[in-house]
Amino acid sequence: MATTWKLQVPEDGSNKQLKELLKEFSEKTVFKNEKIISEKVMYHISGADLRDVVVITEYANWNDIEAANIKQEELMETGWPNEEERATFMKTFGKYVVTHSDEIFKEIPELAKK
Repeated sequence: MATTWKLQVPEDGSNKQLKELLKEFSEKTVFKNEKIISEKVMYHISGADLRDVVVITEYANWNDIEAANIKQEELMETGWPNEEERATFMKTFGKYVVTHSDEIFKEIPELAKK
């Protein structure tokens, strides 16, 4: 699955804070989610719009996508056990988000360079 985030740095934010938020989220949820085989976070470094961040997440099969989403919700609660702190994290991250989209792709193995 590829998720494309359109992000911006708000007046009361910074690139440093954005990277810290992304790292905290990954450490508390993604890295602990056994249904996620791998995940790569990439940012746009050249071109017309430098606000793009693309997250490519790999799952073993179709069913693991839903299972990973359920597990992610559980990990959100354990990562931020205090509901107020969790809400604050999401509100802070939300200041950076313009929009996002999700796309699901299937690999053509014989075309992969390994």
